[in-house]
Amino acid sequence: MTLDRDCGINSGLSDAAISIIGAGKMARLLLVHLQSQGVQRITIVNRSPERVNELQKEFPDLIIDFKLMDSMWDVIAVSDVVYPSTAATETIINPEPLAEVLKSRVKPSNVQFVDISVPRNVHPDCANVEGVKSYNVDDLKLVVERNTAKRRREMLEAENIVTDELSKYRLWQQSLGAIPTIAKLQEKAETLRVEELQKASKKLSKLSAADLEAVDRLSKGIVAKLLHGPMNHLRQQKEIESTRAAIQQVQQAFQLEQ
Repeated sequence: MTLDRDCGINSGLSDAAISIIGAGKMARLLLVHLQSQGVQRITIVNRSPERVNELQKEFPDLIIDFKLMDSMWDVIAVSDVVYPSTAATETIINPEPLAEVLKSRVKPSNVQFVDISVPRNVHPDCANVEGVKSYNVDDLKLVVERNTAKRRREMLEAENIVTDELSKYRLWQQSLGAIPTIAKLQEKAETLRVEELQKASKKLSKLSAADLEAVDRLSKGIVAKLLHGPMNHLRQQKEIESTRAAIQQVQQAFQLEQ
């Protein structure tokens, strides 16, 4: 289980033993988030059961276990992630009793505190206790800022992709205006090709069917190569005026209006 990277607010939560200390507004918001992350069971430690009962009714798909505050250390000992969120004005989780509790901890993984209370419920020195990872609101702000910066970069990348695709679409859209001219150019070229073959039919009469087919393919290949330049020129114009000018140039050069 890996939670450290984002302060235990996103990764690996569905498999973690999670506890919340307190049952106020922050606890409710936390339940909404944890449920969205696939968490199915949570222990809430609170002074009285009334508020926890309300949360159990509000979140019927979550298994919410209730423990009184005098069981707080026992709950911490078996938790992977602890979210303190009480209205206490002083720290309720201090390094000395925490270190003592963790001596009997069976789980090999660290216990992680994500202190979402203001003022803090977790004493800063708890971060120095062996087997403890401790985060607070300031750490969470850094996570949010990092995620926001990442999303901003992704948005800029997405904008660049959209801009590139829009340019390609506009180029394609502009090329549509040249389609009638391209069709006329191909039609005239094919007509001339067939006429020239017919003129040379007597000279080609002694050729075998296979040779005649080869001559036909050759003539088509020559025409295709000759038309590639002007057709490509018509398709690559990026502005309406330049497309119109290119159409006029090709029409005049190949006498398509005649």
